[in-house]
Amino acid sequence: MKFSNVILLTALTSLMSYPAFAEEYDIEELEEKCENGSEPESCKILGDIYAVGDDDLDVDEDFLRAAKYYNMACDAKISGACDALIVDRAEAEKYKSYSAPADLLAVLGKIGAPGTNYEEVFNFLKDKCEKGKDPYACGFYGEFLIQGIVGRKVINKGMRFLKGACRSGDPSACANLGTRLMVGEGVDIDDFKSYYTLKYACDNDFYQACRISAIFYEKRIGLKKDQKKIRELYDKACFNNDGVSCYKLGTSYINQPTSDKKKKLPALKAFVHGCELGNAQSCNSAGLIFENGELVKNDLTQAFRYYLKGCEGDVAVSCKNLGYCYSLGYGTDLDKGLSKEAYTKACELGDDESCSVAAQMYDLNQE
Repeated sequence: MKFSNVILLTALTSLMSYPAFAEEYDIEELEEKCENGSEPESCKILGDIYAVGDDDLDVDEDFLRAAKYYNMACDAKISGACDALIVDRAEAEKYKSYSAPADLLAVLGKIGAPGTNYEEVFNFLKDKCEKGKDPYACGFYGEFLIQGIVGRKVINKGMRFLKGACRSGDPSACANLGTRLMVGEGVDIDDFKSYYTLKYACDNDFYQACRISAIFYEKRIGLKKDQKKIRELYDKACFNNDGVSCYKLGTSYINQPTSDKKKKLPALKAFVHGCELGNAQSCNSAGLIFENGELVKNDLTQAFRYYLKGCEGDVAVSCKNLGYCYSLGYGTDLDKGLSKEAYTKACELGDDESCSVAAQMYDLNQE
């Protein structure tokens, strides 16, 4: 099925709280007991240790190992292990065949539309969730409660429904839950659970979650920095309609410490696609590539076109570049009036250099 986009929170990370572990634990011994099945409780202990790391045991946090051991403990039905994974694997398998009913999709399609009666939407979602037990409806219903879209915020109840929807296998609910676990919005920060739920959402085609998952690799939170994996995540999201990921993907190619232009060339494809998706920063970056002519043949007409789109999207530096094009007739007709307008907009958007240029142009016009 196709999942509706849910607005994800901005993502920053911090440490989570897990129980401290006694120094007498021997990691190698725990791993042996877990692996040979003689003491499956060891798998749960290992999951807890690797989820946050332990200085006394000289163990770094390692989310991939934590997930491995929690899965083994969950298979052995060790208390708390399955909860650490959040998503119920059996329920998630059932969810793959789930298809949201037409009336639910019709109501969700109204979200964000002008004149929407959100109280009606809220009541519909409440009925579908609480009476109909529809997991997709519960994910949205939980978000309505958490954000207080209708009435006051009811965070605890909202989180219960959001967690339940994610546990049942709804990728959009897991994406929102994972992001909330990352920033501590309505729930305690838990980096491991955040990563795991975002990974599940990304693996199941909720592509915005792929972009946020990349943060764990970039910031080395429970995972080693892996530029190839980061690009894979951005690429997956970018070419599935996430414009922000296109900008990040293109930037990662441009910022490579290499003089090999062929290795940087994929940046242009990413920026152009991001611009097509409405990401104004991508438009400006595409314009820069066409203007400087290092990766492709210099094309001022194309540069002007992309600067114009970037400026229309309120990117200050793009407006400054656009003003420069108009002032010299680069890629367009020379037009001092439009140049001044572009520099003025760049100034209003916070570019100090453009303020000086716009002021000089104003003074010249006064003389």
